[in-house]
Amino acid sequence: MKFFLIVSYIALTFSAPSKSFASEVEAGSPASILDSKEDDFCIKASQTDGGMSHYHDCLNNALSKSNKKLTEKYEEKLKEITYSKDYDFYDSINSDRKSLRPKIEASYKNEQKTWIIYRESYCKNIVSGNITGDSAFVGYISCTINMNKRRVEEINLMYNPASTW
Repeated sequence: MKFFLIVSYIALTFSAPSKSFASEVEAGSPASILDSKEDDFCIKASQTDGGMSHYHDCLNNALSKSNKKLTEKYEEKLKEITYSKDYDFYDSINSDRKSLRPKIEASYKNEQKTWIIYRESYCKNIVSGNITGDSAFVGYISCTINMNKRRVEEINLMYNPASTW
C-alpha cells in the first residue's frame, strides 16, 4: 500500500498539468504584465527600420496611443454619465428628491484618478528590483499599456444601467 501511495504521489507531483498557465490566460493577452504585443511589434519594426532609437520611439508612440485610447474611453463614459437619462437616479420619490448623478460623476472621476495613481505605482513596483536599464524602460511601458487595456475593459463594464442587477 505504501508503494502505491508513493508512486501515486510521484506521478501527481511530476506529471505535466493538463492545462498550461499560458492556455489559461485570455487569448491574445500576454502571460506577463511586462509583455505586450506592442513591444513585439516594435522589436520587429526596429530590426528592419533602424535599431534601438527607432525601437524606443515606437514604444513611446505605442504608449501615447494607449494613453489616448484610455482617455477617450474615460471621457466617453463620463459624458454618458453626465448626459444620459439612464443615470437619472434619485435619493427618494418625494417632490424634494435629489439627483444622485453628481455623486455618480464625482465617484467616477475620483475612481479614475485613484486608478491612475495605482497603475503608476504598480508598474514602477513591477520593474523595480532586478530589472534595470532598457529592460525597466520596456517593462514599464508594456505594463502601462497592458494596464490601460484592462482599464478600458473595466470602463466598458461599469455603470451600465441597462444591466439586470
